[in-house]
Amino acid sequence: MRLYIMEKEKKPQNTSRRKFLQVGGSVAVGAVIAGVAGNKLWKMVTNPGELFYGEKNSRKTGNAAVRASALQTGWRQTGGFMTADVMTAFDVDEARQLIIAASEGAVSLYTPDGTRTFHFSLPAERGTVRDVAVNDGKIYLLHPTCIGVYDFTGKEVQMWKSCSDAADHCGIAVTRNAVFVTDASAKNICLYRHDGSMVRFIDSPKGFVVPSYSFAIAHFGDDVYCSNPGRHLVEHYSSEGEYVGSFGKTGIEEGAFCGCCNPVHIAFTPTGDLLTSEKGRPRISCYAPDGTFRSTLLDAAAMGGGNEAYDIKVIGSRLAVAKGRNVAFFQYEGNGKAVAGLCGSCTVPCPIKLG
Repeated sequence: MRLYIMEKEKKPQNTSRRKFLQVGGSVAVGAVIAGVAGNKLWKMVTNPGELFYGEKNSRKTGNAAVRASALQTGWRQTGGFMTADVMTAFDVDEARQLIIAASEGAVSLYTPDGTRTFHFSLPAERGTVRDVAVNDGKIYLLHPTCIGVYDFTGKEVQMWKSCSDAADHCGIAVTRNAVFVTDASAKNICLYRHDGSMVRFIDSPKGFVVPSYSFAIAHFGDDVYCSNPGRHLVEHYSSEGEYVGSFGKTGIEEGAFCGCCNPVHIAFTPTGDLLTSEKGRPRISCYAPDGTFRSTLLDAAAMGGGNEAYDIKVIGSRLAVAKGRNVAFFQYEGNGKAVAGLCGSCTVPCPIKLG
């Protein structure tokens, strides 16, 4: 039985800038510039699957287009739970086998079976938690204009403000020696040391195009990878913030990024394969470290539908997929054998696929 229960959605009466952009506000802005008619503009926001991808046979739950899953990749939902509050961001601590879920004004720690083991409140004046990162026994919470660092008892051990009062933080990645923060307002990456001292700003040689809050960043080892969402790219930077390379292409086919701004989330497998999560046509895809497309692991129907992106992490041999109050776990059931479909035909000895 699928974990996600899509409740009927109502057209928002008061929509925040962040929420509007997450759903499709940046598409709407572009559509206004292009002179798109009002009824088509509403479809762009509420049902991009039908408008952009020709999914006329989509079944609808509320305003969300939900496609029948055609993928047979061997990945199956094996568990999940509902959090006490709607999540604004989450991360996993593999060492402790915990899910760290941030909500408005609070952070909760859960075991994979959904038991909430701890809960602590956050200062209201800091605003929402945009992203969470766990590193070396500490929980880093990214707010719009500051970073708070906590231990697992909820004690704040450090806090520093952004380099600019106009900052609008989006994503955070914490390596052994540095903290990388994406800024949707300045359209750059801020590189800090662990003590909060500023090192440098990182600009993309291609120019970051950030129409919405889809400016994801994650690390593998000491290197970081971030999305350049308006250009449909994933960019690679060294531990010191030097540009290494990028990959990605625009398109609706598997292995391409579509819509106004994708990918939204990035994660890594234990061996460095890169996982991306998209909005508009939600799906989780896998790429080799050099950007070679491996396969699509999950599509919208498998995860529960809708148009917004699902956040993605790896915990052990499972994928943790989150949105709203739902955390679901997916595991590969092929036992290392070929299973019909994209993921099953992949010959790479993937640690999460081998389980």
